[in-house]
Amino acid sequence: MAKIFARKNYDVSKLLLPYNEFRLFLDMESPSIDKDKGMQVVEMAEKLLDEEIPFLPLSLYRDFFITGNRANFESKNFKRRSMCYTLAIAEAFEKKGRFTDKLIDVIWAILEESTWILPAHTVHSPTIPGTEVPEVYGTDMMHGIDLFS
Repeated sequence: MAKIFARKNYDVSKLLLPYNEFRLFLDMESPSIDKDKGMQVVEMAEKLLDEEIPFLPLSLYRDFFITGNRANFESKNFKRRSMCYTLAIAEAFEKKGRFTDKLIDVIWAILEESTWILPAHTVHSPTIPGTEVPEVYGTDMMHGIDLFS
């Protein structure tokens, strides 16, 4: 990783939180979220309560291999993840349980995904003949979990 940043003249030490300062929200003695920011996230989360969790069918995943369009799949994939962290932060801030059911449904949908590898990140993978869909299962070449590379 340091080599990647070095090529772009980044000072890695300025990009990473020092280990001794890292704390999980759960580990904090009295966790708090800035009130104004917390209220903004709660407002965003309230809008998500009635919103459908984006459907990610194989045909949408396959679309990248046919058209080269990344946005069709990625916009829905990223929306799921955005919903997840918005609902989680809102629940952590508010602590009333209003966002829990929707949050666990979004998490469940993410866990049910056949792969966490974005279509554009599978370009060098073997494909299933006649479908142009990468072989995610069944070969020794695809044992990766690409949590967004």
